[in-house]
Amino acid sequence: MELFKQNRNVVYRENPYKLEGCKEKGKIYFEDNVIEYAVSENGDLVIGKIFENMIKERIDSIKGYGLVKKIPQAVNEGILDLAGAQIECAVLDDKRRIITQTALFQTFERPRKGLVRVEGYPSIIGGKNLAKHASNEMLDKSKVIEYISIGGRGATGYDSELIPLICEVYLDAELAGDIKSKQIPQLLRAKTLIRSLAKIGITGLIDEATGYQYEREVNALQRLLKGYISEELIKWGGIFPKKYYKEIFRLHNWDYDPTSNARPSYIGTFTNNYVYGMLPPGILEELKRKTPIKVSKNSNKSYKVNRYYQRLTETGIEEVDSYIDRVIMFMEMCEDIQEFKIKFPKVFKERLEVLDKIRNELVNDFN
Repeated sequence: MELFKQNRNVVYRENPYKLEGCKEKGKIYFEDNVIEYAVSENGDLVIGKIFENMIKERIDSIKGYGLVKKIPQAVNEGILDLAGAQIECAVLDDKRRIITQTALFQTFERPRKGLVRVEGYPSIIGGKNLAKHASNEMLDKSKVIEYISIGGRGATGYDSELIPLICEVYLDAELAGDIKSKQIPQLLRAKTLIRSLAKIGITGLIDEATGYQYEREVNALQRLLKGYISEELIKWGGIFPKKYYKEIFRLHNWDYDPTSNARPSYIGTFTNNYVYGMLPPGILEELKRKTPIKVSKNSNKSYKVNRYYQRLTETGIEEVDSYIDRVIMFMEMCEDIQEFKIKFPKVFKERLEVLDKIRNELVNDFN
């Protein structure tokens, strides 16, 4: 077993999970034993003291038959106020945003007891009339996630993106006439949650509640261009959905033709301001610098050789995708472009404050 590799020092302590700054934490499953372990920064293997004698006596058997499961660790934790519900949440070292199992029921103001469970579906659905509206994505997100809290406690939770997906189940069930009278309170709650999440999204809310957004953005100062912009072009695949353009046309009261790709050049300015402009300072400028503009010999019109999106790294793509979704949801809440422009600074206040923080950090770095 790689954990017990040659020359690795093995240390025993009461709770390996409480060791800070570890490269890895997890469990070794051997026969009926669940052995907690950690790998320290200097490479030591730290194991629960209760298993010291067994490890020393049966090391060869454990190496041959033990199964190792690496468990993600929480890097930030906090309490999220979501439409009046105080729920525990965390950001894991693999970047997943987590809510605790109890928090899921608190979010929907629903008790855990007395639920009718449909086999293979999360208990929060609680009935065949709802379960038939569950998407494959919701079922995947409803799998319980095991992780280690900052305090060294084993914990379980759900991917936070499960919340809006459950809301969709209730809304779809209502449209189909499948909601039962006793489920109306949860339906109303789902509508309230959808309105709250439309302002920023569950990922952004958890980043704010745990303080992870500041840590992420300040760390990004050290690798802004390298972390967001790739030297190689990725394949363009029409990243912006038609719904994005449809909402822009609606806000401006323009006629929208879903079969046509012809769009006003202003849409590029709109996208720069409200999508690419939400990336850390300097990214949009570098994308412009790396995207040559040529003039067509036939029409004498200028055009970009490639799209900004094609220059982004995985980190950049993840953030742009996130803001496309958030901007679409926000556009849907506005009657026209004037309302959109007035409310945008308020709805995205936290993000704009983070960008100002980064700008100040950059100024200090260069002064």
